[in-house]
Amino acid sequence: MTSAHTPGPWTADFEEDVALFPDHTPIDAPKWGALAQVVTSIEGEGHDAKNKEGVANLHLILAAPDMLEALRAIIEFWSHGTPVFPGSLVAEEVISILARIDGENT
Repeated sequence: MTSAHTPGPWTADFEEDVALFPDHTPIDAPKWGALAQVVTSIEGEGHDAKNKEGVANLHLILAAPDMLEALRAIIEFWSHGTPVFPGSLVAEEVISILARIDGENT
């Protein structure tokens, strides 16, 4: 099964001079270059520091292509009657994706 979305990896460009707005962080993808802008700081909270919630949103969006791939792998396992056991390659990939979303592997 294929998707019409832009394939990953999606990356963030934290350089201030590349953002269209000072409170945004650009998301880049290989095919498109600039794919999106994510609000990572909120006016009144200072533009010098990124807002934790905004950065968490950024990590979640960056992981979207990998999450989709992992979900497809899980469905593939289940469709053949195979459970996904802890420690399996698929389970470890899901754990890795969740760590990236939580900002642990940035």
